[in-house]
Amino acid sequence: MGARPQFAKAAAVSRAVANLSQAGRHIVERLLHTGQHYDDEMSDVFFRELNMREPDWNLEVGSGTPAYQTAAAIQGVFEVLGEWRPDAVIVYGDTNATLAGAIAAMQRQLPLAHVEAGVRTNNLFHAEEMNRVVADRLSRWRFCCTLHNRATLEAEGLDDGSCFSGDTMLDNYRHFLPAMDAGVLEREKLHTGSFVLCTVHRAENVDHQYRLTDILDAVIQTQRDILPVVFPVHPRTRKAAEELGYSSRLVEAGVRLLEPIGFRSTQALLENCHLVLTDSGGLQREAYFAGRFSVIPWEYASWPELVEAGWASVGGVEKQVLVNRIAGAPGPRRVENNGLFGDGQAGKRIVETLMSDSA
Repeated sequence: MGARPQFAKAAAVSRAVANLSQAGRHIVERLLHTGQHYDDEMSDVFFRELNMREPDWNLEVGSGTPAYQTAAAIQGVFEVLGEWRPDAVIVYGDTNATLAGAIAAMQRQLPLAHVEAGVRTNNLFHAEEMNRVVADRLSRWRFCCTLHNRATLEAEGLDDGSCFSGDTMLDNYRHFLPAMDAGVLEREKLHTGSFVLCTVHRAENVDHQYRLTDILDAVIQTQRDILPVVFPVHPRTRKAAEELGYSSRLVEAGVRLLEPIGFRSTQALLENCHLVLTDSGGLQREAYFAGRFSVIPWEYASWPELVEAGWASVGGVEKQVLVNRIAGAPGPRRVENNGLFGDGQAGKRIVETLMSDSA
């Protein structure tokens, strides 16, 4: 693992390992952090809030181009796997750490498991798509969040070793909900149902001036004409906004700019916002768990299940198009218990499958 979305997924599996070990099953789990996200706000706070122990290894790869991050992580993971040869290597999601772990595991001829398999946007020019496709192809076990993901793998000829485990993020959401950081509302002087929660971080949005300009203009208009906006700003987004001269414009409009926040504060904001504006695939699912609609500033749906079920919308990032989608989006609703993302026991199902197949 190497980035904040992966820490939550790994936490659910680690919790299942601990529970099964307490029940008498002998399991040794070790954690390898590539260090793609490395400061307190993007990394350490998640380990604390998710009750995770410190990683056994931290490669401290840090920032850089995708090529640098991936190459450095492959070398580091390869060396670690040479020192300690596990019965299985698990990678999560679709980051550069996912790709690096998958390649290094295969180079060491170790069986690979991919958690959150079968996600597709069908655009290989997106880095995440390439990472997840390669990881799925190399994996012995593919654990799918939804039945749609499972059907995708079957259509690609990857039926053997693929299963519907459910979403580890649902495990975490339910597990930590009673301990969410409700104090964030008081600290930020927010009222339930009265604000839009916004996050933007995808390279396809942030690294293209015309797209980011439209998104930030839509945020400003939303603040002025629809609802207040609370915007935890990813470091790469903050840097790009500053270069475009938007940081001061956002503040002047009244947008609440926050530093990156932890898991439990995010839960509290999700449980109390009106809706979500995000290009994060993880936050879209968590918004659904909280009964909040997601307006996605992107033309592709990482989770078409949410769009089809009426919990998210995709489309162009032109300013007025985004503003219209935000204005027309539904508010909080009750989520039907339809098992779309499983039953909240994905971590247990993943570990039991690995234990059974590795016996």
